[in-house]
Amino acid sequence: MSTRKQNINFSMIEAEDMEQFERSIAYFFGAKNIGPIADAYVGALQVLEELRVNASQQERTEKMLPFLEKAYQEIKSQTSLEFDIRQAAVLELELILAQSEQSDFERINQIMVDLYELIFRSKSFDIRKAAMLRTFLYKYKICIIKAERNILESDKKVMVTLAEASKELLNGLKMQDK
Repeated sequence: MSTRKQNINFSMIEAEDMEQFERSIAYFFGAKNIGPIADAYVGALQVLEELRVNASQQERTEKMLPFLEKAYQEIKSQTSLEFDIRQAAVLELELILAQSEQSDFERINQIMVDLYELIFRSKSFDIRKAAMLRTFLYKYKICIIKAERNILESDKKVMVTLAEASKELLNGLKMQDK
């Protein structure tokens, strides 16, 4: 008997005024022009929603990865960060799929740690702290989506607080490199 959890449908997030909220909790590694990055990321999520039923892992990868590579290429071009674009995109894909499949906290957190260590080329403890905050934010948001209710202002406040604390830690890493 399978106990596989039902995949999360991220398209619910697009309702109401959610685009601005999503941008407020997203972390774009210090890029100034987030539009192309956000557009590419949303493109990957749209592919996931379209392929949801009966899509193989290979099909998801083939169709989603180009969007994520575009997002990380844009991040790299707008920042002083040096990282492997393809590897970052693959980790981002793993992260999206892990969230969609409601993976446990530890799995999502480890992907976040791996991604941040790659991007910042550091094993700083601040990476682990930032990843833990961001993982909690993701799990919190997934719980709300699963409950099929609107995100309340109090929920938004919690998530923005977590996002800002994570961002502050990661931005501190960028400052250490200079």
